[in-house]
Amino acid sequence: MAVQLDSRSSHNLSPVPQPPPSVPPHMQALPATISRGDGHQGINDGQSIVPGLWTWHSLSRRFVSRRWLMVAFVAIVVLAVGPTIGIGIPTLVGIGQHEPLYVRPVGGNPPRDGLLLYGGVREWDMDNKVLSVRWAPHQCGASFGAPLPANCIGLQSDTLFFTDGDALGIPSFNQSNAVLNFDSDRLGFLRYGFEQVIEMNIEEATRSGQIDLRGLESDVLYPFDWYRIEFLIAALSPETLETVPMAGASIFNPASGMSQWRLSTNYTYLDLPGQAAKLAVFVTIQRHVVVKISAFLILLLNWLVALALLYMTVLSVFGRRKLPGGMDSVALPFAGLFALPSVRAVMPGNPPFGCLIDFIGILPNLAIIAGC
Repeated sequence: MAVQLDSRSSHNLSPVPQPPPSVPPHMQALPATISRGDGHQGINDGQSIVPGLWTWHSLSRRFVSRRWLMVAFVAIVVLAVGPTIGIGIPTLVGIGQHEPLYVRPVGGNPPRDGLLLYGGVREWDMDNKVLSVRWAPHQCGASFGAPLPANCIGLQSDTLFFTDGDALGIPSFNQSNAVLNFDSDRLGFLRYGFEQVIEMNIEEATRSGQIDLRGLESDVLYPFDWYRIEFLIAALSPETLETVPMAGASIFNPASGMSQWRLSTNYTYLDLPGQAAKLAVFVTIQRHVVVKISAFLILLLNWLVALALLYMTVLSVFGRRKLPGGMDSVALPFAGLFALPSVRAVMPGNPPFGCLIDFIGILPNLAIIAGC
């Protein structure tokens, strides 16, 4: 039997809006929670130490975002590769560039004619502050048979060379004290290893406190320390017993075998009555600019490591946050505590402990990590 439904009864079949289910009061008082991924539930809005400041959760998300991770990765790669390339290029390319053989003007006066020392650095003993140099004598100027453009040629005459106190010739020159008795008869054998050169092992000049050298010639100011070597030299003709004028000195390999150092040569003349000009030579030894940059970058990385460990410690203690799996909040500071001295040991030149850079970076970093 068919049932007829009245059109008016169809309205009774439409869904009737129902009120939302009631929530017990004790459930409404609980704030929303999120899963941390370690089996614990954390508060969604975090807990701030000081009301009104960023929450620890939002603060951590801000610093560990993917963008910051990529920026940090690129920065570390650049900081690591940059000094390597910077040291490699001067070492492989710059070492082969020799200074020209010529006499420089002094005090605004034109270059003098005379003898020139063209030196090659053999070693810089940083521990004993001794510079080993091999000087080859040359003669320069038109009056010595070397007009422009040659300007300088190898020494062609017998000559005696004296240094420091012996170079003063007071009251006279003692030929037995000559550092080189140059014999022109041996010139034809120079190609066979019979070079006649002046071998010098020069100690560092007097330190600060006795003579003020701008206060930077000390290991304490690494990597901005510098050192000065100086000596006096005179030349004497053994035939006429008259002094021969000295014109200048130059180091042709200021970086050879010393990629961490740069050398520069300066000189002045000592003119005494009745004698030709003597030469006071000053060699300044400074650290290469790449060494300074490398030391600064190592210092910067040490600070980044120390601050990163401090940040993680603060989040772990006050922010109630746990480190990712496989990381130990206790082992990390201990690792950093022993790693920083090792990083300090690989600084270019490995300066003695107690220099300025230690008080700027190493000791504060160790104190921060020890506190973590």
